[in-house]
Amino acid sequence: MTSPPESHRNFHPHGSRSEILLLPPRSEIMTSHPWTAMYLISPPLPRGVSAVQFNITSHDQGWCSDRSQGIWSWFDVSILCSERDGDVDDTSSFLSDLSDNPSSYLKPKPEDFRQVLQDQGLHFKDIPKEGNPDPDPARPGAIAKRVASNKIQRSWQQHVVFWRVEDGGEEAEFLSCLEEGDRLVVWARTQFPGWINCVKDVEIKVSVDEMALDTLPASGDGSETRQEDTVDGVL
Repeated sequence: MTSPPESHRNFHPHGSRSEILLLPPRSEIMTSHPWTAMYLISPPLPRGVSAVQFNITSHDQGWCSDRSQGIWSWFDVSILCSERDGDVDDTSSFLSDLSDNPSSYLKPKPEDFRQVLQDQGLHFKDIPKEGNPDPDPARPGAIAKRVASNKIQRSWQQHVVFWRVEDGGEEAEFLSCLEEGDRLVVWARTQFPGWINCVKDVEIKVSVDEMALDTLPASGDGSETRQEDTVDGVL
């Protein structure tokens, strides 16, 4: 695994889930609509997050009739903010409840979880695109950003992705939106019949800018995305 940059070796675990989930379920494998599973919701974030590491183990169906049409088995991340002073204290039981009710934790798109999240006092935060850090509130921005895509193989793949504020790009814009108390939610996604996303585990780690503990978090102007894929077995 690639080591994080020297200035960001102080990554700390901030939420994980280890549970095999097949998307879509076997009974729905050839359905035509897209599928999204809410796989992990992090605890509330600390102040001054300057880098995030995503560790994901997954694989797809292992074949594709036309690779030029793109990869349609992937992971997104969204930012959730809370409307309640007490926040949501037990996301593990929340996820367990969702897992026990497939109609609740499986939907076509992240946007379709809006009511489920609102019932928990959580709301999506808009993610600005690069060059547009202050989106018009009358024209909401995206609510999810891609983290990693599966490669076309049936063996387990380990995705290790780093986003850093100081490295520039859309990932930095994403990180600059993070505020104390926000949460990250990782979505497993597929689209089109035949595509699957088999998830084994997801872990989030964060690094905090120590200077931000004494000052308000500043908007970053950069980020880096790096991904390493390793074979770790076959489902």
